Amino acid sequence: MSRGWQSYRDFDQTPGHGWRALADQKRFVEAAQLIEAYLGMEARNGANLHFHAAQCLALEGSASSITSAIAHLRDAQVNPEPPDSPIRWNDYVAATAAFLKGDLPALKEARERIALGPKVNGESVNLDVVDRLIANFGNSYADAYGLKSSAEKRPALSPTAEDVLAGVGLVLRPKDGNFFVGDLLPDSAAIVSQLIHKDDRILAVGEAEQGAQSIIGKSIEEAVALIRGKAGTRVRLTVVPAGADDSAAREVPLTRGQLRLALRLSSASGLPKPGTQAPELPYMCLDDGRMASLAATHRGKIVVLEFWATWCGPCQHAIGDLQETAAKFANRKDKIDFLTISIDGNDEGDVTKIPGAIDKLVAHLKQQDWTHTINGWAGIGELKGWNVCAVPTTFIIGADGKVISVNPPEKLEDVIAPLLGR
Repeated sequence: MSRGWQSYRDFDQTPGHGWRALADQKRFVEAAQLIEAYLGMEARNGANLHFHAAQCLALEGSASSITSAIAHLRDAQVNPEPPDSPIRWNDYVAATAAFLKGDLPALKEARERIALGPKVNGESVNLDVVDRLIANFGNSYADAYGLKSSAEKRPALSPTAEDVLAGVGLVLRPKDGNFFVGDLLPDSAAIVSQLIHKDDRILAVGEAEQGAQSIIGKSIEEAVALIRGKAGTRVRLTVVPAGADDSAAREVPLTRGQLRLALRLSSASGLPKPGTQAPELPYMCLDDGRMASLAATHRGKIVVLEFWATWCGPCQHAIGDLQETAAKFANRKDKIDFLTISIDGNDEGDVTKIPGAIDKLVAHLKQQDWTHTINGWAGIGELKGWNVCAVPTTFIIGADGKVISVNPPEKLEDVIAPLLGR
């Protein structure tokens, strides 16, 4: 240790010291990161440290912080728990995890086990805290502690109007000025119609009875903005079946429905442009559940950043290709990072379903053996500012933090090699 609080007592147990100095300033993510760094140097008292890291992340309140907090709580369990312990520690940890997952029955069951457990001076330790969690169920962890979350907006247990998009469920794939159907979202208007299929080409978009407007040559932001609109309104797509020429085009009328996607398009600003500073991007590392960020974790390096999702067909090819490219530059890890950010789980609009989606995501990564990249996940709040409206979307970011290229048409290695001086 070299930070002035070398002992566990100084770092974890003393008010105003160690991570608590940051938490007192409501710098909860930084406090959690400090605990994680301490854990890397001090393996003892890991259960308490993991629990306090989880508390900090839960107090911060964003979706990715909540998910990372749940991961820390798994490591906070003590196995085996001492039979003579005066505290039902594992039940207290389980109650906290149940609150964050939105599992009220599990929270109440943990509460009953604590109430039936050992007593200290006639009271069950931590029972009052668990009762506050039950009283505040459905609210944020910060609410249960009488604090205000440091997140811009705490994740809601049900989708709000702000987080709901109205569209037809197409994932567009731009190529040579044209737009192809890269994928269709489950239960969307497009897939229910059975009139639009993967690899079909979209020529134009019409609003209700108005004339159709060609989208050939438009940006992805402009095309998506034309397709999206208010829920319940009608939109007409001019569609050419896969492999056919324009003479086979037909108009497909669809009713826009609510799409709970994390891809919040801001048609006014669009994607971050080359030469501009890349927005901040906090994310959860999928290999260990810890929090990281684009600016802090990758400072001073070139970053190839790919947004993707497991439900996106074209993304599978893109991430597979990225693995090959990253492998070719494996000897330049001091200069460049290859980072994938999944948006899986954000389409549900319910943060209690995110942990399950992330478990499936991690299993998918293992099955594909995609190990040459740094793999992360980000929630709706973290994605704001990027304005990603389709996946996969690729950014190349310079060592100075500025965007170099967006969806480069050239082979990635041909763009990267000159930046590295080779």
